[in-house]
Amino acid sequence: MLKQTIRHLLNLAGPPLLQKSSINHFIEENEQLQRRVNGLEEERERLLAELRKHEDLKIFHAITEDYQAHEKMKHVIDHMRDFGKADFAELACCIFAASISNGRIIGQRINEGALLWRAVKMSGGPILEVGRYLGGSTLVLLGASDSRPVVSIDREPIHVPIADIIFKRPDVSSRLKLYELTSREPIAETEFGMIFIDGDHSYPGICQDIATFWNTLKPFEGRPPLAAFHDGADNPITYVETVKHACEELLAEPGVARVVESWGSMLLLEKTANIDPDRWYAKDHLAFWEQYASPKYPVLKPIIFCERLHPGQPAVHTTSVELLGKENVEYDSWEKRGVRIERAQLTEDNPLRLLRETPEKGEHGIEKSIALNLSQLKFSVFLRPHHLEALRLSILDSKRFPLAQVDFELTDRSRIGKAFAKDEIEIVDAGFLLRNGYFGCDLAVRLPAPISSAIFAVNALNAATEKTYLGDEDRGFFVNLFSVKEIS
Repeated sequence: MLKQTIRHLLNLAGPPLLQKSSINHFIEENEQLQRRVNGLEEERERLLAELRKHEDLKIFHAITEDYQAHEKMKHVIDHMRDFGKADFAELACCIFAASISNGRIIGQRINEGALLWRAVKMSGGPILEVGRYLGGSTLVLLGASDSRPVVSIDREPIHVPIADIIFKRPDVSSRLKLYELTSREPIAETEFGMIFIDGDHSYPGICQDIATFWNTLKPFEGRPPLAAFHDGADNPITYVETVKHACEELLAEPGVARVVESWGSMLLLEKTANIDPDRWYAKDHLAFWEQYASPKYPVLKPIIFCERLHPGQPAVHTTSVELLGKENVEYDSWEKRGVRIERAQLTEDNPLRLLRETPEKGEHGIEKSIALNLSQLKFSVFLRPHHLEALRLSILDSKRFPLAQVDFELTDRSRIGKAFAKDEIEIVDAGFLLRNGYFGCDLAVRLPAPISSAIFAVNALNAATEKTYLGDEDRGFFVNLFSVKEIS
């Protein structure tokens, strides 16, 4: 097009400019100029990319002074009765610069870790940690707590070698309880003098932790019950907005909490009264879910709703050992049938996945086969339907024949549908609980004898509650957690 335009202009200019050599020379100069312009554009893009990379890295080395840093330093110093007996952590906030790059195995800045250490010293009684990952923060809690019990929860910990060495010491292992599960699953311990929350950073996740654990706090040895929230305090470097927002809501409740101190993003609160846990269990990130809503399927109402197959029976308790493994649904160990997986990123550390139906006839779900040698077990899934009315939880034998299965109709008016168990297999219980935006669905069974293996499956159902049908890409379900545990 450019060559044709130039030739046309030269034709209009008259015979002197129509010589072929002049025309070609003019075109060649313009093409060289265009190549230089293109080269400069590429260089500009490269430099902008480099700038963005350096801007991203800047946060890891930023040592901007904390808000009200001098006042907070003076507060710490004024409360030292004898400076010669000062705890190192009391001085760390004052004498060290803190940046994100400080975190080696703890994921915290020096001033944040120092405040966590001091929070342990200020409190009494058992300590609960929600989210340990590499184990660095667990080491802080253990090192500062003398002989106090420490309970730690993490769904997928990856301990560094030094952490495992310390965890196995006799003086540590005797007072340390490590759970490999999410904070949505129950634990045996019910009373703590301090809790440290650094787990699921989504808004429903942090509200779930507050609802579950805030009322477990109580004073011990005349010391106040304390709660430390990582990423919950406003500061010049970084924090997580959803965690900060939930902490602000907690502080806004009259008489429930007061701020003790904050350094970096670490916020330390004293519990002054219980909360209404049901109100916190009903909280959800409605703005996030709005993008998946439609006129027919609006955002689920933020309510608590539950139903049991056998409501009169006592709750089914399980061991803490996870049998299904740690692999998320993307791995090949999970067989996908008529679904494709999309990440639904609530926050950077949130493992939520959308299993979207593919437009083909057949089953639409996911399953995993595991070795067992058990006769009684509980299969649990935390999920949220996407333009679906019903799903099915199934336990299958090695030939994919059902041993037991239960249908769940999951909408604002949810209920348990059809249940099936093979001869001599007992469904101990089944049910669901809608809290903080997810349905926790479970199926507990007792078999006449141990089985060596089983397949655990979740399937979408159509309007006629059929498992085999033509899929629709606008349908599917979100999954947050799968779990299989032995009934205790």
